[in-house]
Amino acid sequence: MVSNNILAWTGCGVALAILYLFQQLRFRTRNLLPPGPSSFPLIGNIQCLISRPTWITFTEWYQKYDSDIIHVNVAGNPIIILNTLEAATELFERRSATYSSRPPLTMLNDLIGWKWAFVGMPYGPEWKACRKLFTTMFNPNNADQHEPQELKAARNFLLNLHEKPEQYAKLVRKMTGSSILSVAYGFDVNVVQDSVHTYNAERAADGFIAASIPGSFLVDYLPWLKYIPSWVPGASFQRQARIWKADMEKLLHGPFAAAKSSLIEGGMEPCFVTRCFEQLSDPDSNAEGMIEQTAGVMYLAGTDTAVVALTTFFLAMVKYPGYQKKAQQELDRVVGSNRLPEFDDKSSLPYIQAILNEVLRYESESALTCQSQPGVQKYCLGGSPSIPWVRIHICLFFFCVEVPLTVMAHLSTEEDIYRGYRIPKNATVMANVWAMFHDETKFPDPYTFNPDRYICAADGQLNLGVMEPTSGFGFGRRACPGRHMALSTIWITIASVLAVYDISNALDENGEIIIPTGDYDTTTVQNRPYPFECSFKLRSPERLDVMRTSVEFVEGK
Repeated sequence: MVSNNILAWTGCGVALAILYLFQQLRFRTRNLLPPGPSSFPLIGNIQCLISRPTWITFTEWYQKYDSDIIHVNVAGNPIIILNTLEAATELFERRSATYSSRPPLTMLNDLIGWKWAFVGMPYGPEWKACRKLFTTMFNPNNADQHEPQELKAARNFLLNLHEKPEQYAKLVRKMTGSSILSVAYGFDVNVVQDSVHTYNAERAADGFIAASIPGSFLVDYLPWLKYIPSWVPGASFQRQARIWKADMEKLLHGPFAAAKSSLIEGGMEPCFVTRCFEQLSDPDSNAEGMIEQTAGVMYLAGTDTAVVALTTFFLAMVKYPGYQKKAQQELDRVVGSNRLPEFDDKSSLPYIQAILNEVLRYESESALTCQSQPGVQKYCLGGSPSIPWVRIHICLFFFCVEVPLTVMAHLSTEEDIYRGYRIPKNATVMANVWAMFHDETKFPDPYTFNPDRYICAADGQLNLGVMEPTSGFGFGRRACPGRHMALSTIWITIASVLAVYDISNALDENGEIIIPTGDYDTTTVQNRPYPFECSFKLRSPERLDVMRTSVEFVEGK
């Protein structure tokens, strides 16, 4: 009798299992994966992702398969590419409950140790707590929390640029670094211009960006590789992870320890850290750790975004001086020549905002002008062979692949259907912002830098019908919570520089014009212009006195 019951229950279990498998088979047959290229066994589509910038390849597939959603396979792991704003909005915003997590990046989180940074955390209680702390203590609607520091840093930048114009790129980094150190930790902008903290942040940000690109290291898709000792030939990723881990720990602990010491001694300027401690009358170690980590994310996020955008701005002004003149005419009309722009002038300077918008959009054009990709040499020893299969062999041997992208990836936590296509559970889902910003239906002549596209011809005001290129800051619940600070930093710097300087081509030792190539490094999450020379000339001798007076004024506040 007992054996009969066991057989009956076993039969029911087998029948249910068969029914479940049958239903899954019907579901998957009826709802196929999105279109994409054929893949090879084991390596999948790696061969398609290492010979050129991937966003170009993804955009070509978008056109080839006539689908705004594409599927590729990397070492057996499904990747879904969204090529239109409509697709990204539908999944990342309207279906945010399914697409608000992050893929597990072994190199970034396990080997380097960035798992504490909520920007890359899986969606859950810990992420919610950190995000809430950030948004509560750093309110986007309270400009007084960051604009005074940004203004002071921009004013100092103008004077430093007059003294050392050839070091403009380095000075931009110092400016953005000192501003975020002041906002997050209460440091004086002038004191930290050349501090070790700004240097540590730059190094740590480089490591974070390189490792946050899904698949830039094969260990992300084959996690067992993390157990390979660093002395094994080809395990250079382990040695690189140790270097980046040390940089990360300096970024996390260094400025926070200094800020906490100043807070204990008294006299610390109001900042993110002080506001957090004021809300916690008796913070425990867990609360203090969350404050430290959230401040670290603010510090990390503020070190690179504005730098990339401002470098692109300088390059664009050299290449397209006509738009520079239009912006300066607007500044002269609204601001005049006896003072510098203030944040209160923003609504009266639509052309400055148009330049900012076009700079953010234009960054992604770099893929068309890039001539070389040194990142392969950096992470795949042996250089960048021209034979694709040789490159595949070398990249697999050194446990990395070259997969540059533009925004951090999302993870699908449930199986889903979009436009009849199946999106598997635990698929990496990424937005191809490059394709969105080069959609000819939204941006006519998209490969040309043209701020006029954001201006209404009738009244000279901003054209609200043109999509603002803020998608580079992410989508839905995972959109960058500090984007308001990055945007205001970029805006006040652009307005201030154009009010004081004419930006043009530099001259070599023979007096010949140096024309920038306009090439970009496309091996990072954010496209970065390769170093180029340019000239900064005061628009009039009186502008120097205006700069000095402005610096003295903001210092006195």
